[in-house]
Amino acid sequence: MSGSASRDLIWSVTSTGLGGDRVAEVYDRHAPAVFRQALLMLDDDGLAEQVAGDVLTAECALPAASAEDADLMSRRLAASTLRRCQELTADPAREGHASRRRTGCTCPAVEGIGSGQRALLGLVLFGGMGYREAARELAISPSRAAVMLRDALIAQRVSSEDLRAPQPGVRTAD
Repeated sequence: MSGSASRDLIWSVTSTGLGGDRVAEVYDRHAPAVFRQALLMLDDDGLAEQVAGDVLTAECALPAASAEDADLMSRRLAASTLRRCQELTADPAREGHASRRRTGCTCPAVEGIGSGQRALLGLVLFGGMGYREAARELAISPSRAAVMLRDALIAQRVSSEDLRAPQPGVRTAD
């Protein structure tokens, strides 16, 4: 998330009249994960920022949880991010949306991974969910989630190896 985008997001959340300390705490702790999860699912900077703003604003409107509930908040935010991303991608009005796809930054390691796998990875990586909990969130069986995660990790490994493979005409040090 760019510096100006993070300032805009903080401003939009604090402009709701919510307590500044709570907003700062939620933002500092969870904004990077929420944004990255949305970016993984949407591959669009602008939409990922929108999702992060929506999800964090909704979270800040809830009563503050105890410090022990930080993991619970991470899982709740990941589930909220998933639902908001699904809403955006299901919106027929988005068909003509001129996206702000990430330029030159798209991670080749996730290019071959489907949207279901990206959703599952987002819940596990950024929400701290186990595959069983993520499977419940996605309404799939735990065994299906395990297979999807395995396939995503295999695809990521292949992509990573492709990145390290010598390119034709490029000399590598032996």
